[in-house]
Amino acid sequence: VLEGMPAPAQWRQLMNLNVSIIYGTPSQLHLLSKAGRGGQNEMVRLILCGGGPLSDATLAMVEEAFPAAVVRAFYGAAETSFISMTRYDTPPGSVGPAYPGATIEIRNADGIKTDGAGEVWVKSPYLSDGYANGAEGGKRDGGGFASAGEIGWLDEEGNLFLEGRADRRFTVADHSLQPEYLETALNALADVKGSAVLPVSDGARGNRPVVIVEAAEDTELLPRIRDCCVRALGQWAVPKDIHFIEKLPRLTSGKLDLRTLARQFGEDG
Repeated sequence: VLEGMPAPAQWRQLMNLNVSIIYGTPSQLHLLSKAGRGGQNEMVRLILCGGGPLSDATLAMVEEAFPAAVVRAFYGAAETSFISMTRYDTPPGSVGPAYPGATIEIRNADGIKTDGAGEVWVKSPYLSDGYANGAEGGKRDGGGFASAGEIGWLDEEGNLFLEGRADRRFTVADHSLQPEYLETALNALADVKGSAVLPVSDGARGNRPVVIVEAAEDTELLPRIRDCCVRALGQWAVPKDIHFIEKLPRLTSGKLDLRTLARQFGEDG
């Protein structure tokens, strides 16, 4: 019903159709809440969010725009179905404890269970058997666990915290950089609507980070971006290349179109 409409039109349709449940990605919910222009929709009672991390800033916008709604963010994938879901007592920044019936393990680079950060593995009755065309369905072990392809960690109560995709992590001067972590910090800057961090090969450092921000080109914003990188990770994470773009390319899910960005600004650019 709402597909293909700009966010302001979607907001009006929610009101006209008396919609009570919304399912969307963080990016979609951010745009929808912003489209309300300070108005409130009190008919929506439940909002399900998946497809990416729900930031505190976006959550605050959603809760203000839909004051009567319960917001539940879940984490999962097509191959794994539900892995975790937030509850009323989920701490900020977490995607919640394991979904009922699912078991989560964090494993280090050697595949050994760890109490620290590592690769997220899940075992549940909801795992897919594979792909219809016979392609490999990701990493599996002999114990019924499948890799979620993400880096994360569990707190003492079993709440899962995600750091980002394992295949996006890269090293800079022997330091490990998780692009999503830096993107979250950059997105909190005033005048920055969105950001992307990509690696480009560097003979001396292995890789160097390239930052693309969705913002009007502004020389005064450059030092703030560099300072943000230093505060987030350290001097080693400061990008030499910072690009301004009118609108970041995104997939229909609202996620960054990393392939297009790589062709324009990264290794393929």
